[in-house]
Amino acid sequence: MEKENNKLSEVIEQWQKELPTRYQMASLFDAATLGNWQGLVRAWGKSQLGEDPRWERKQKVNISICGFGTLQYLQPYIVRASLADGFIPQINIGSYNQLFQELATQNQQIINDTVDLVWLFCDLENLLPPEKFLDYSALLSENGITQASKAIENLIHFLKDTRKNFNGLILINDFFPTLRSPFGIADSGREVSYSNFFSSVNNELQKFIRDLPYSGVFPISGLIGRYGSERAIDRRLQLLADCPFSEGFFFEISQELRPYLRGIKGTIRKVLVLDLDNTLWGGVVGEDGWNGINLGPDPLGKAFVEFQKAILGLYKRGTVLAINSKNNLEDIQEVFQKRDDMILKLEFFAAIRANWDDKAKNCYEISKEINVGLDSLVFWDDNPAERMLVHQAIEEIYVIDPPEDISGWATYLQNISLFDSLHLGREDMRRGEMYAENRQRKEAEVSSTDLNSYYHSLSLKVECSGGTEKTLPRIVSLLGRTNQFNLTTKRYTEQEINRFIKDTKWEVRCYSAEDCFGSYGLVGVGLITFGENTAFLDSFLLSCRAMGKGIEDSMLYDIAACVRKVGLHTLTASFLPTKKNVPIQSFLPDKGFMETRGDGSEIQYSIDLTDKKIENPSHIEIINF
Repeated sequence: MEKENNKLSEVIEQWQKELPTRYQMASLFDAATLGNWQGLVRAWGKSQLGEDPRWERKQKVNISICGFGTLQYLQPYIVRASLADGFIPQINIGSYNQLFQELATQNQQIINDTVDLVWLFCDLENLLPPEKFLDYSALLSENGITQASKAIENLIHFLKDTRKNFNGLILINDFFPTLRSPFGIADSGREVSYSNFFSSVNNELQKFIRDLPYSGVFPISGLIGRYGSERAIDRRLQLLADCPFSEGFFFEISQELRPYLRGIKGTIRKVLVLDLDNTLWGGVVGEDGWNGINLGPDPLGKAFVEFQKAILGLYKRGTVLAINSKNNLEDIQEVFQKRDDMILKLEFFAAIRANWDDKAKNCYEISKEINVGLDSLVFWDDNPAERMLVHQAIEEIYVIDPPEDISGWATYLQNISLFDSLHLGREDMRRGEMYAENRQRKEAEVSSTDLNSYYHSLSLKVECSGGTEKTLPRIVSLLGRTNQFNLTTKRYTEQEINRFIKDTKWEVRCYSAEDCFGSYGLVGVGLITFGENTAFLDSFLLSCRAMGKGIEDSMLYDIAACVRKVGLHTLTASFLPTKKNVPIQSFLPDKGFMETRGDGSEIQYSIDLTDKKIENPSHIEIINF
């Protein structure tokens, strides 16, 4: 252990000289075992690396925790969880049992403009008078549910006041039973059983939170159910320090927080890259033939079928699928065409690499083909040598080390939170399908000898409309996810965008598209502010899967029309260069914008719309709403 700690200290010391990439840091802390992560966190804190001014703001995450009980025990776990995704954490712990006071006074240490997340810890015993829990017959009743609902509504009232001045995410834990029913086996015969009481109260909580913008319910009750209440609750620590949870469960809680942090910081993974032989099916198709591979009904074959079902579940909620296999394309096409027990279909995949090149190179080409960053990819392969190759060659790709027992693959994949989003709108759910449709477009483009004729054959339509409450979640999702064709990569919350929609000095523009292959959904956003003499293009972005077809030109055409409509003729914009938004770097100059100021970190542009005419591409039909 001492040798291991010395090694960790050497790593931290090296980081002080040269800051690590987010992926280097994440790799170290994510791989940390239960035995050594505490030493890592101590070494991190001692080094004061978190205070280093060289960190970029977008890599920092500021978390406030407030509520009831002793919450300081949670801090090191959240530090480790943040670092395991490459984020630099700042943790603010509220005063002991001062939740309502801190919300009422808007305590600036807990709630301020720099805080990304406020996380509330409270249970029903904190919200209801203590005597209510002395009479379970009265509590476990319809009247008891009504009283609990009113207590929750009172808490939500404070949160609504907080939301007026706070733009970060608000999380509140749901409520959970930690004891066996006080009525024993007779509980199931009661009108309101012990478990049904908590279910009803949590439904009320969900209902109230749905009406609170950019907020969510942290599913701690489900986590306790999976972990086991006997292991999760530490009665001794509860009596000694007013802290109900065990050390092991604190670790699980912090792990469950990680997808929320990735959602806040816009680092959600989008693409699952899959091997085929001994991954989607048992055996090697090149040797066993399409009819010789293993896919049910024996136990091993069933395991592969269940794994495919889990993959399909991800695809149905918007995860993009890609194939990276050392195989002949004709062999795998036979499997997909002739095996009725294949759950997945070839048309579900946005990119297919079936060749004998190394898989790191294939991953790189997949990211280029579907136009996403390498840090959007998750790689799954049964072969540890292939996994090591990809991991060592491309640090941005998340490489899964699946369980040795294939029967556990489906559950393991379902528990992976890398693809989790804070919001799942209609377009988000169809993302995998739309990327797969894009492969068909590209295949048609490759077969076309005349690019102009190909564009016209698409019958492309772009719908331009103002932002609404209905499109709000998708707008925020695009702002949080889009990195390549994005002028500024500014991130906004639902509350902020909703305010822009209602403000006459702002115009929120949304762009949806469709062609002969299908609908792209809502793929572009433009945010315009109107000054006295000039309009400013605050944000301009297009989903990477919609790039390269002229949709961005139609968007700018519509924005110019909006500016002229309010009687202005000068449109200004800024380009904030990042490592990822190179594809949009020359867009404004190419459209006639003139550079007015630039210092490397920001380049400002302007165009006189009376002098320069912005055209809509001839192959695109504009639909205005």
